[in-house]
Amino acid sequence: MRQFCFLILGILLLMITACGGRLKVTDPAVPLEVAAGKTFDIVIGANPTTGYEWQLVGALDEVVVQFVTKTYEPDKPVVAGSGGLDVWRFQAVSPGESQIVLGHFPPDGSDVPEQTVTFTVIVQ
Repeated sequence: MRQFCFLILGILLLMITACGGRLKVTDPAVPLEVAAGKTFDIVIGANPTTGYEWQLVGALDEVVVQFVTKTYEPDKPVVAGSGGLDVWRFQAVSPGESQIVLGHFPPDGSDVPEQTVTFTVIVQ
């Protein structure tokens, strides 16, 4: 019986590992520590079907970090109206500390976000 339990546990662990992990939303309360020259991601919940979108607010300190790309990962299964995750990729350029501010903008074209989230990045 004991061997059977270990076998089942091993199979479950293998299945979890094989499936890969879902992206984890980045906690703005925890500074991101990154080595210079490396890329890093900021992941934030999004639902473009509502018309709202996340955008950078203000300029980046491009001596420290630079924007690379933004992609969208829909929740699975994909159904009309379901949300997902925006994945913002940045490049850590040189040592220093910087802030990245994302704003959640409404679909009415307003230039004022309804919500902002600030992420602190420490490049070493």
